Order: sequence, then structure tokens, then C-alpha cells
Amino acid sequence: MFGQVIDMDELKSSGRQWAREAQDALADARQRSLPAAAWQALQVLDAEGHPVGTVPYSAASIECFARAHERDRDDIGIIHHLAIAHHARAWDLELIGDPAAAVEWQQALDYWRVIAFSKEFWQAMEDKLRACDATADPQPVRDTQRNLLEDLLGVHVEFIRHYCETGVPERALSHVRIIQYAQIPPAVKKRLEGRVLEAMTAAVPDAKAAGEYESAMLAAERFLSLFPANLAAIRMLAEIACGALAGFSWQHDWDAIRKLHERVRDPLTRGAGIPEMAADALARAALEELAVEFSMRGSDRGWPVLRDSDDGPAMRREDGLAAFELAIHWGRLAVRWASTGSPLRDLLAGSILGHAGLLRQEAAETYRGDFDHERCLDVALDLYRKLTIELQEAVEMEAVDPKLIEYMQSMLNNSQRELEGLEDEKRTSYFRGGRT
Repeated sequence: MFGQVIDMDELKSSGRQWAREAQDALADARQRSLPAAAWQALQVLDAEGHPVGTVPYSAASIECFARAHERDRDDIGIIHHLAIAHHARAWDLELIGDPAAAVEWQQALDYWRVIAFSKEFWQAMEDKLRACDATADPQPVRDTQRNLLEDLLGVHVEFIRHYCETGVPERALSHVRIIQYAQIPPAVKKRLEGRVLEAMTAAVPDAKAAGEYESAMLAAERFLSLFPANLAAIRMLAEIACGALAGFSWQHDWDAIRKLHERVRDPLTRGAGIPEMAADALARAALEELAVEFSMRGSDRGWPVLRDSDDGPAMRREDGLAAFELAIHWGRLAVRWASTGSPLRDLLAGSILGHAGLLRQEAAETYRGDFDHERCLDVALDLYRKLTIELQEAVEMEAVDPKLIEYMQSMLNNSQRELEGLEDEKRTSYFRGGRT
């Protein structure tokens, strides 16, 4: 032995191999030691140091499992431990109102998502089931896998409802974001959103039946503040507003009509612009019905002003313009879906006609003003340009009433001629310094 010649290259190669094996063994020992340390950190010990139970998580256990996960991203057992630990910590933080709960919920959901798509994990579950009963049906395990993420997200539906009812909208919004940002199929998100709507508006049908429109509207508004593009809720709000509006008279309840208009205008205007609205016949019908009700009341209030405003104060004309503008807003909002014979077309055309008529009266009054005639002429021109554009829109509205159509066309022709006369005066300055 002592006389043998040592092959140094072979010795170096063997040394490198031994070093690698030692490093692998050490890494394996460390990897196995981290879950062991994590498990130890979950133990509840009595006064003498004996284990008497376990907790679902601890800061130390989460740290150990996280380090183990960094070293082996494919260990599904470690991922399962992390999912449980973060889920449990999220619950604890949520119950004490700590905003950090949102991060924990998201982390837990990320781990649960890996588990939901792990063939290894669910095969192991089926194997354990068959180990207990070789004849057991594995379908419940497969159903659990298929529904896992939706079931886990279901609790956030209840949190959203709870926080909305208790007046903590920022906490509700944090749970809305968890659902919205979850990496789940769109159909699942839609179902969860539907569950939120059902939970938050369960009392709406009874409230509407009892004429308690304020409470019904509040429920729909709370939901739409979280999910502004939900067509079912948009339809619901339109139907509630229509029910409330049915009890208002333009003669005696104009302030209430105007306040209702201001209240539902923005959410329903946004809703009307949602691309999916074109395919939702029920939501479109609800908006059109509400538009008809608003347009009738606005028009009914505006036309008496137009008939009487020649001798009335300018303040009354402003009231009439505002009434027609309310009617026009709702008519324009829903007329895009109105059928050819829909009453909304005549209502909108008539409201535009009335609004243009008031502008025409204002233009004539301004032109005859007792101050700087050049300035009066410019204001009158602006008003005439605006009213002729409106009248052109009304003529193209495909109204049904032939008398209305004839009157609109006649007024448009007359207004265009009057506008041309004012423009000629502006160009030539022929009438400056005098009155016509």
C-alpha cells in the first residue's frame, strides 16, 4: 500500500465527488429539518414542556415553511402547510380589524390555487381515501378539487355584505378586490358577484312591494358602489327608481323628481355605457321605462313654461330649460335601444323641440336688449346655432306623431332662416346702430 503510486487526478475527482455528496446530504438534512422545526413551532407545551396540542400557525412556523418552500418549490406538502397557516392568520387579523388581513388572504389564496391544480396532491387524497375504504367513491374528492377556489372565496361574499351593512365600505372594498383579482375563471367570478348581489339586496323585493323605495335604493346603491358594471344591479336600481317616480307629480313633487334624477343619473349613465348592455334585454327595458317616466315629467313641466314665457320672468324660463334638459338627458340615454314606435322617441323629440323653443325666445329677447347691440347679436347667434342643431336632432329622431314631425320641420326651417338673417347682419354690419 505504502509503495503504491497515488493518482492525484483520480484523488481530486473523488474528493470533488465526496464534497458534492456531503453538500447534498447537508442540504437534504437542512431541508428535512425546516419542516421539523416548523412542526415544532406549532406545538403547544404545558408548564413542564410537554406537548398538549397544536395551533394552526405561528410566526416561527410560517418562517420555517417559507424557507423550506424557497428551497423546494415543488413540495406540495409544504405548500399545503403554508396555505393553511396564512389562511388562519388572515382570519385572526380580519376579526380584529387589521388591514394586514388583505395581504394574508391573498397569500393564502395563491397557495390554495397551486393546490387546486396539483395532480399529485389530489391523487394522494384519493389514495388515502381508498386506503380507508377500497370501495369508496372518489367523486367527492374530485368535486372538492373542482370547487375549492370558489368555496374558499365564498367567505369574502359574507365579509362584503357584513361590512356594507355595518358602514365600513373600505373593508368591504378590500374583499371585493380579493375576488376581482383572484386568478379564477370569469364564470366563477360572475357567480361570486351574483352571490354578493343576492346577499346585499335580499330585502329589496319586499321593500319595493311595501313602497319602501329608500331602503331598496340604498341596498342597490351600496352594491353598485362596489360593482358598478353589474347589469343585474343596474336593472334593479332603474326599476326601484321607476317605482319611486311613479308616485311623483310634476306639479307637486318637482323637487323630489329632480333629487331622484340627480341621485341615479351617474350610476345609470355609466351603466348604459357598458358594452354588455346591448345584449341584456331586461336591463335595457328597465332603463327605457325609467327614461320614459323621467321624460314625461320633465316635458310636462317644461311646456307650460314655453307657452307662458313670452310675458314671464327669465327665472321661469330657466326652470323650463332645466325641466326639458332633465327629460332630454334620459331620452338620449335610452333612445338608442328604443324600437321605431317607442313613445320615448316622441317624448325626446318633443322635449328637444321645447328646449329649442325656449332658446329661441331667449335669443329674440337678447337681440332686442338695451345694451351693446354687437354683444347682443353675438349671444343671439350662439343661441340660434345651438337651437338649430337641437332641432335637426329632433327631426332625425324618427318620431311617430305626424303633427309633431311637421311642427319640428317647420320650426327648423324658420330657425334656419332667422339664423341666416343674423349671420348676414353680422357679416355686413348693415343693422348696426339701429333696430329691426
